Amino acid sequence: MPFVTIFAHCDAQGRLVEASEPVARLQAACGGTIPGTLAIPALAELLAQARVFGLKLARPVQAQDGTEQIRAWAEIEPHGEAGVTPNDPNDTDEGPNHLQNAPVLEDVRVAASSLLVAGSLDIGASETFRPYELRFYASPVCDDSGSGEGAVPIAGSVELLSHDAEGFEVLLPADIAPGTTITATVTRLESGDSSEFSACAVVGFACGDVNQSGSITAPDALTTLRTAVGTAQCDPCLCDINREGGVTTTDALLILKASVGQAVSLECSPCAA
Repeated sequence: MPFVTIFAHCDAQGRLVEASEPVARLQAACGGTIPGTLAIPALAELLAQARVFGLKLARPVQAQDGTEQIRAWAEIEPHGEAGVTPNDPNDTDEGPNHLQNAPVLEDVRVAASSLLVAGSLDIGASETFRPYELRFYASPVCDDSGSGEGAVPIAGSVELLSHDAEGFEVLLPADIAPGTTITATVTRLESGDSSEFSACAVVGFACGDVNQSGSITAPDALTTLRTAVGTAQCDPCLCDINREGGVTTTDALLILKASVGQAVSLECSPCAA
């Protein structure tokens, strides 16, 4: 089957000189810490973008150093109809990159000036405390495929995951507005296998921001109190802040404390998609 080459080419000033489709628009591909190099997150994004367009990695990423520039590329092989490769139980399927499963984003919400992301990764049955690097991206809207795109890299996190502990929860140093689309990729660090983009998730309001104003205030506590006594309604994913399965006066009190700056723990269940 014929191969095509996908690449991004940066000059010594970090400018994108040329890039093959579908990544020609990824100006963010340039930006390594050494002038003229590609940032590692950008390489993962480049390959993930390729897969969204129905392509699979056929060979590992390679980099060729020059005097003032670097070219990074990967040969990718069309695999029939374009589409997203579904995750499989225990990640046993085989193919390029061992068809690494993508993360599943279960709850993404504002947390003060940070972004809280909770999710899981279906990994092999024998995996025990293996390092996986998660990388997160923001986009205005989700791709038509339901996965990606990764318009703006946000941050990454290395998590130790086991088959019996596949969940993760990370707090990213990013001020992202509710309604923004978030996707992720993952790389199994021991093998270098990288996933496609995850399915999209939309950033929700912070736990305790009952009135969805963008911050936790006394009116949020009042709405929660009214819900507790049956005179108002509130989504439990915003006002059941201690995950007891119902909205109570205790929730209202904790939200009130948070609104005046007291250090309290607010932990809500994921909102329905």
